[in-house]
Amino acid sequence: MARTAKAETSSASTTQPRNRAASKDHAHHLQSSATILDHDTHMEDSDGHTPKGPTQDATATSRVSSSDTIQSESDAGLEVLGQGIRAFVTLIQDLRDLGVEELVLPLPKICVLGDQSTGKSSLIEGISGIKVPRERGTCTRCPLEINLTTSEPSSPWRCTIYLQKHYIYEGSQISSPFGKRGSKGEGATRSRPLGHWISQQLPESIFFCQINKKADILRALYLAQLATLNPGEDPAKFQPGKADPGDDIQVKFSPNVVRVDISASDVPNLSFYDLPGVINQAEVREEDYLVTLVQNLVKSYIKNETCINLLAMPMTDDAANSTASRLVQELDAQHRTIGVLTKPDLLQGEESLSQWIEILKGGKFKVGHGYYVVKNNPDPRVSHYVARQEEDRFFKEEEPWTRTLRTHQERFGTLRLQEVLSKRLTAQIRSSLPQITERVRSKTAEVIARLKELPEPPEGNLSLQIYEKILAFESELRNHFDGGNEEDDIAQPFTPTNRNKRKQRGPSQISPPKRSRLNDIPLHVETQDGPDNSSDFSNFTRAAPYAKRFTLEEIREILQDAHVGLPNQIDPKATQRMIEKSLAGWDEPLKELLGFTEQTCRAMILGRAADVFAHWRGTRFFEQVEEVCNAFFEEKLNQQVLWAERVLNIERQEASTLHKATMSEARDKALKTLKSACRNARAKAFLDAKNPGWNSNLDQQAMTEKMGKVLDTELGPNPYTHELRALADVRGYYECAFTRFVDVIYQGIRAELFTSCRNELGTALKTSIGLGEKDGKLDGSMKLSDSSANIYQAEQRCTILLAVDPESQRIRVELTKQKENLEKACDWLDSHAIEE
Repeated sequence: MARTAKAETSSASTTQPRNRAASKDHAHHLQSSATILDHDTHMEDSDGHTPKGPTQDATATSRVSSSDTIQSESDAGLEVLGQGIRAFVTLIQDLRDLGVEELVLPLPKICVLGDQSTGKSSLIEGISGIKVPRERGTCTRCPLEINLTTSEPSSPWRCTIYLQKHYIYEGSQISSPFGKRGSKGEGATRSRPLGHWISQQLPESIFFCQINKKADILRALYLAQLATLNPGEDPAKFQPGKADPGDDIQVKFSPNVVRVDISASDVPNLSFYDLPGVINQAEVREEDYLVTLVQNLVKSYIKNETCINLLAMPMTDDAANSTASRLVQELDAQHRTIGVLTKPDLLQGEESLSQWIEILKGGKFKVGHGYYVVKNNPDPRVSHYVARQEEDRFFKEEEPWTRTLRTHQERFGTLRLQEVLSKRLTAQIRSSLPQITERVRSKTAEVIARLKELPEPPEGNLSLQIYEKILAFESELRNHFDGGNEEDDIAQPFTPTNRNKRKQRGPSQISPPKRSRLNDIPLHVETQDGPDNSSDFSNFTRAAPYAKRFTLEEIREILQDAHVGLPNQIDPKATQRMIEKSLAGWDEPLKELLGFTEQTCRAMILGRAADVFAHWRGTRFFEQVEEVCNAFFEEKLNQQVLWAERVLNIERQEASTLHKATMSEARDKALKTLKSACRNARAKAFLDAKNPGWNSNLDQQAMTEKMGKVLDTELGPNPYTHELRALADVRGYYECAFTRFVDVIYQGIRAELFTSCRNELGTALKTSIGLGEKDGKLDGSMKLSDSSANIYQAEQRCTILLAVDPESQRIRVELTKQKENLEKACDWLDSHAIEE
């Protein structure tokens, strides 16, 4: 929600008197009584803790007067910074939230820049009065936007943090922590100055957290910056109060901004950016690309003509070595720059002092608004109040500040820096408003003209229309998967009735060898069913085309290999080996079944979708429906295939069954069949040997009758009795196992694949389009409790999907959003118009 700003002043002339009056009133209040002075010396911070620091010692009592003076100046300084520019700063923040900076032109801002380890973080804390994270690799790798707003004296301290998604990451390192992957290709190029970070025309603002205790801001900011450096993760994972996300990061740098909105009675109205510290050399060779990326980001801010650059330079280093200063000079931005010299307490040597005297005089490294000197305590445990006390005493008591440099005293201290920031930012905003207003109006007219050129969008409540059609689609799926009539029952080809159309044929088949003798007669038991090329579940129940064909010689070899040494005994190992061979051919029928399932089920789903959504054929929505249906079904089918393969592997692991009576019955039946077939084969061989050509004029029935008249005494003892018994055992188990396997696969298809498609496919469609469902109500288009932003986004997505020309509609949605934002910006600019 954009902030509403009321102009507190309409001209610069009213700002200064009001500031002076505020300072005078506050100083008078602090001098009113000794009791108040003593109380202020022991004041608590906003979290109820007594400030701790170097001033809390035996000398504190003797410095009460000095402490009270600096407290008065500090509070007055915070007020003077905010009173004159509150409306202007709020307006610029509102315009930035509306995307004016990306759509139209850069907006006025203050940017704090400097090399790493220049005391920049302490400077930020001195200006804003809040602590910022100092961990290496987080705050130094993404910008921080701090917006301070003065609230009523009775209002509590409050901080809201947002993640400003100005850029999308298109790199290759999203899937795992950065430190575990290489960085090749991450660097900047001429066409991509920020590497794989691609700018968005309309930035996205993501709420991160709200905190009400100042002591919690350090951790919250660290987590927000950690979320920014993990663009492939859900930001909610990093919110305070969630499980510890660890410290892994996917990228070492991000141009996306962490925005901090602070409202309190004791802060100024101010907005500024803390940019990543400029680096000259990476810590490890693999991170060399960061040098250019960070410099390009900093330069993108510096080159903005409405940007006031706050250049931090430590007095411990040679000013000529400042890379940030060099960037300011390269971009010819010195006239918009305020220099800030930090760490004055670490100044060493006369030679070094002479350099800084020249800089303060404007003889070296000249900047438009001169240099200021601040001293901050780097210890994050020291409060803002105590740090300002220390700074005041330092410049009043320490040499060379008290004598050698006394002519520059008006540029010493954070309070004086705050005052100049107030004046410069106010002046920059005031001078920029006419151009901003003109450019925003011009851009608004341009966007409106472009909208008129585009084709009209679909009409009506599109998200509701789509939702109702998806409900109809779900109903169609239920009808087909649940059954009820032969036309609508997708499961009909898989029913037990169809499964029993044809007789099952298993390992009783024994192929004849090329040559035969009376004592080596092959047994080949054929059923009356001929081959069938139909494609349904019944093929799976008939394993004949894939069953193992044993010859008597093969069976005899298996039995001999596993001979137990006792007559007429069959070693279980031989039976197990034959069972394994008989199950070896089950892969093919299973594969055919799953292929048939895929073909039948997919065709039904896509057919129903084509019927239900026929009105939108030719749109992106229709294409997306097909894509989602195919992807969903593919995922569920793959799960079913893996499960079926596991079932098959279980069957092959070990032959076992609890249905002993069923197996015994099947074995007896198989043995009877095998014996009959074997006798007929031996009788035929006997007749062939006795009278060749005896059956040349006989039909099948006459041949069978002729073979039946051959006496057992004529045939002699059956030499294959042992082999037939062994094969009967195998066939008996095979029939039990195959029946079990068929039923389990059939049940799994119905219970898992069919059920998933029936119950979950509609939800997958809603999710893909952005239409959720909660408590039976449509979330995003019908649910009144949902946010207007979510409803708007859902409707816009549906508009794009249902457009005959999706690209034109995508452009329309984007331009419509721009138009709305720009019109709001025009209204706000009109309400803040400056009366000359």
